[in-house]
Amino acid sequence: MLGLAHRIFLKYLAQRGGEAAVRETLRRAGLPENAVFRLNEVYDDAEFRRIVGQGCAVLGVEPEQGLHQMAEVFFEDALGRFPKWFEVCRNGREFLELQPEIHNRFATGLADPKARMEINDKFHLRGEPDRIKVHYRSPNKLCRLYIALAHLVLNHYGDRASVTETRCMHKGEDSCEIVVQWFDGAGRKGAPNA
Repeated sequence: MLGLAHRIFLKYLAQRGGEAAVRETLRRAGLPENAVFRLNEVYDDAEFRRIVGQGCAVLGVEPEQGLHQMAEVFFEDALGRFPKWFEVCRNGREFLELQPEIHNRFATGLADPKARMEINDKFHLRGEPDRIKVHYRSPNKLCRLYIALAHLVLNHYGDRASVTETRCMHKGEDSCEIVVQWFDGAGRKGAPNA
């Protein structure tokens, strides 16, 4: 897991519970209270899951709710940190089709080929005329974070679409399949936002 996710989750914790919540979460997760995570550095997946689990416990929220709330912080951070990603896309479909490439760009600077491969193998996308199918596989099982982010992207562009998870690792599947279906031709490849 790249450190960007750690940083966003800790930012979410700070917004919801203050710096005391961040320190308590890190302490409970077995990490130094002043731990710093670098954007492009790989950290242990189990460590990230501990941080999320302990952080949600500190805030008194279920992990699914915590990840949904984290998505809002993640989206706002991305809008401010990477505005060009949003500017080059005319609609939510273009952005969601670009997402696996954006995700994988974070791995290009990694010296360890195994770590690069693990990051690059998390997302695969198949485009169809009015929908895309996203296949996601990760020990972190963050499909619900992706779904919440997909909704935020679609709302940002004003797309009329649904997001449905047809397969889920939380239900024993080996990967998740998330289908984004556009209505009224709004998601046709190359179509301007309606």
